Amino acid sequence: MNNYKHFYEFLRLQIHSYRSRHSFTQERMAEILHISARSYFDQEHGKYGFSSPTFAFFLLNLSEEEVLRLLKDARTVLEGRNENDIR
Repeated sequence: MNNYKHFYEFLRLQIHSYRSRHSFTQERMAEILHISARSYFDQEHGKYGFSSPTFAFFLLNLSEEEVLRLLKDARTVLEGRNENDIR
């Protein structure tokens, strides 16, 4: 699997984890990300990747510390390091 596929999977898992931590419905996450509920469902289930604007809206909902951690972890994935090294 190439690094981009790892990145899309990483991002999908991060967004799903965020939704779970906050007990948001898929519909609420779709509102936060400014996409349709159907689009969120498809993206969460790996049918499509998240777009740049969707990623930006996600980042805007995180604290600065969460953004930094996410970006560090994303760098790790994109550099092809072992995903088990990601906290």
